[in-house]
Amino acid sequence: MFIATKRIKKIYLITAAVAAVLILIVCRFFVCADGVMTTATSQIGQYQLAADTNEERVAFLAQFGWEVEDEPVAIETVNIPQSFNRIYNRYNEIQLEQGLDLHNYAGKECKRVSYRVTNYPETDCTVNANLLIYEGRVIGGDIASTEIDGFMHGFVLEGMVEEVKVGET
Repeated sequence: MFIATKRIKKIYLITAAVAAVLILIVCRFFVCADGVMTTATSQIGQYQLAADTNEERVAFLAQFGWEVEDEPVAIETVNIPQSFNRIYNRYNEIQLEQGLDLHNYAGKECKRVSYRVTNYPETDCTVNANLLIYEGRVIGGDIASTEIDGFMHGFVLEGMVEEVKVGET
């Protein structure tokens, strides 16, 4: 009788432990699902981050007034470093200004998709829009010239802030 009681208690403990683990897994799934950003906020207001398809990526850039060629000029895999050096910290400052933060993706692998910008004002050099994409969402990026001593800035160009408002593209 004493042995049977120990077995029943042991079965209850194992069942309770399994149930607790399952509850934690389900809770983690819902917390992580809610943690995925679908919008961000910058100088132009709130903007969508969807970038799973080519059409979504082109529409993403159009939110900021950028016109780009229909197809990307490059698609590459990029590893966000676990710890940032001076250069990555400076690049992340650009992201923070646009309502994004690469620290949230440290140690992750993402895609960099680059498009040729066709309406960059007052320049003869080639300009690309670079999007960092993780799980179908833009997590960062920039607008940059391809020249060695060129320029780089966030998605918003200072002079275009007044011209472009989200939803008016």
